[in-house]
Amino acid sequence: MPIKRRPPSSSQINRTSQQVRNASVTNRITTNRITSTSKRRQISNTRKTRAVRQGEISHVLPDSSSRESRREYESRMARPQYFERESINRRKQSMHALIPIILGALLVAAIIFGFVYLKVLDSRVMYNDDALDAVLAEPASGEPYYLLLAGDFAKDGEASETDAVVLVRIDEAANRADVIGIPSNTRISVSDGSNVLLKDVISSSGPAEMVYGLQNLLGIDIAHVMTTDADGFVELVDMLDGVTVVVEDNVVDQDAGDIILSPGRQHLTGEEALYLCRANDYASTDNVRERMVSAVAIGLYHDACNLGTLKYAVSMDRMSKLFKSDMGTREMRSLLKDLKDLRKGELYAASIQTYTASEEGSMYETVDLDNWAEMLERIDAGEEPQVDPLAAIKAVDPASFTVTVNNGGEVVGAATQAGEILTDQGFKVESIGNANMAVYDETLVVYQDMDLADSAEAVVTTLGIGRAIYDPVYYAFNTDVLVVVGNDWDVDSRTIAEAEAAKAISGEGSGDVDAVQDETTQTQETQE
Repeated sequence: MPIKRRPPSSSQINRTSQQVRNASVTNRITTNRITSTSKRRQISNTRKTRAVRQGEISHVLPDSSSRESRREYESRMARPQYFERESINRRKQSMHALIPIILGALLVAAIIFGFVYLKVLDSRVMYNDDALDAVLAEPASGEPYYLLLAGDFAKDGEASETDAVVLVRIDEAANRADVIGIPSNTRISVSDGSNVLLKDVISSSGPAEMVYGLQNLLGIDIAHVMTTDADGFVELVDMLDGVTVVVEDNVVDQDAGDIILSPGRQHLTGEEALYLCRANDYASTDNVRERMVSAVAIGLYHDACNLGTLKYAVSMDRMSKLFKSDMGTREMRSLLKDLKDLRKGELYAASIQTYTASEEGSMYETVDLDNWAEMLERIDAGEEPQVDPLAAIKAVDPASFTVTVNNGGEVVGAATQAGEILTDQGFKVESIGNANMAVYDETLVVYQDMDLADSAEAVVTTLGIGRAIYDPVYYAFNTDVLVVVGNDWDVDSRTIAEAEAAKAISGEGSGDVDAVQDETTQTQETQE
């Protein structure tokens, strides 16, 4: 039997109506709009009018940012252009998000590659020699330090030997650098106490022994060392577009090569610069080769300072194959940066003074330590490291003192020829003869009064050979200066030396060696 439901009471209807009103959408039209709407609809029923006033939903906006209807939204989404545009926008947003990630990855990769690349370059250029690292000195802050440069310029098929040795004294506080050449046949003592020529040290014992020997001999601390060979040197000079050097004299040396260089300012290729560093056949024996090597080193320094950071980085791969050093690529870049600051300062080329000695028939050079000490004093005083070799002869009056010339070697006629050269240049030669013993391998100019030091040096400069010594004890003579001509005297080359000395006295400087040789040939033909 179906159950009949009781109709709701008025209280239930009122309660339900109140709940419906409370749950209605709150977007309601204002009273004024309701009034106008009611008028528009011509509602005459009072109860319906009251219901309308309680709230009427006229329009519900879609829940979207564009505020468009569902139909409009679907219509817009259906258009192909919209999909293409949205796809492009999404791809752009994805790319914008990926760009920082890609850049970060590239930066990390570049850092890793740079680190590995520098390691590869360092493995090529560095000696990685514990003995060398142990003997090198750490530069003291604000104090001068030394850089050792050595070149093995042996020709193909020749035994390896160091032809060029240069010390670079760098004083950043004084804004000054001095490039000092050392004769390659100078003898030094190595760590085991044996005596070795500089040219043989690296090939026989390594660069550490050369550093050790020079530090002990000269009383200096060497901070860095760089070495190269003939091929590396030529390629380095050519890579720097050549080197500019002021050549002191005509360079004609068949042993060094087939090139001929004239005096004056020259821009040299790699082969020409190598020839100049090898050449050792000069009319003057006053360390011309060492000064020329120093001049080449200064020229290369100027060229290297012109390398920018980018060009340096690009060139390092090639340069790392051309020389060896205790320094890595970053250390060399830092050193080059420090050296660039010296370009506006003072830069000097000089050579260490040596004298010739012999042992068991072998000739070698020994450093004049007194002259070296004087050079360091001049440098510390801000003066040029080396006095002009012709300064002494220009300043001294050759007729103001007397000279004795004795033959102390086995070269026949040496004393007579030396006496004639001095007499022709205005010196007062009072006696020519023989020494008590013919045992002198080196020509000596002896003086016994310190006031005559410059006079003795003038004699040495005029002869173009020998060294001046102060000895008031072991030599007896009646004149102001004694010349003892040794076995190092070369009769055939003395006429050239005489002509050069004459030009030096007149202030004309070094002349044309070819012209002097022509004069010598004509004189000999006349005598014949």
